[in-house]
Amino acid sequence: MRRLLLVLVLLASFVLTGGAPTVPAAALPNDPIVIAVAGTSIEAFDPGWVSELQAMVGGAAIVKSWGVGGAAYAYDNAGVPRIPAHVKARFAAEGAPDVLIVGPPINDLIRSHDTLATRQAVFDLIQWAGARGTVALPATITPFRFDYYAAATLTARRNDYNGWVRSQFGYPYVNAAIDFGDVLAAGSFADPRFMADSNHPGPRGWPLLAEAAFTVLDQRGHI
Repeated sequence: MRRLLLVLVLLASFVLTGGAPTVPAAALPNDPIVIAVAGTSIEAFDPGWVSELQAMVGGAAIVKSWGVGGAAYAYDNAGVPRIPAHVKARFAAEGAPDVLIVGPPINDLIRSHDTLATRQAVFDLIQWAGARGTVALPATITPFRFDYYAAATLTARRNDYNGWVRSQFGYPYVNAAIDFGDVLAAGSFADPRFMADSNHPGPRGWPLLAEAAFTVLDQRGHI
């Protein structure tokens, strides 16, 4: 897409200048894209996998963490803005990013008995961002550690949500899914080596999440 835009700029410049095309700096193909990462706790804290992703992409992109600790997509928490409202405020303040990584709704899963409202909130956010020129990359939910008190129940909800995310490729504004679902897993649950606690990835898990995101960004031509 960025190469197509560059070609269009060159053609327009050629016509307007009578054969002496000029390229504005903002149209150069090495101009870094902006990647925003929306989500809950695992996107909110720095350092974390977002910092790891920035190190991997280097100067090809600017990676911004738009995570909100304790927040959810569809379920309010006292004093904490819902993720869609927070993302819309960042759009207004900073402009539309080129890519929006829609992080996994872990808090929604913990607070809800079904995933329908969460799926709808994520879908609505993707469509809203897409209408403003942003491509979405929704991410699947990381596994829970086997000793988490609600691991069995939450794993069923997680599988339901992850199946839905993987089915969204091809919908408007969805370029691909980033599959966090298995990179930290050991069977049906999380590998304890990669976890900070029962449901949050730790320092040894961050590079695996960043690598999963980097791979999709690279394969889809964003970096």
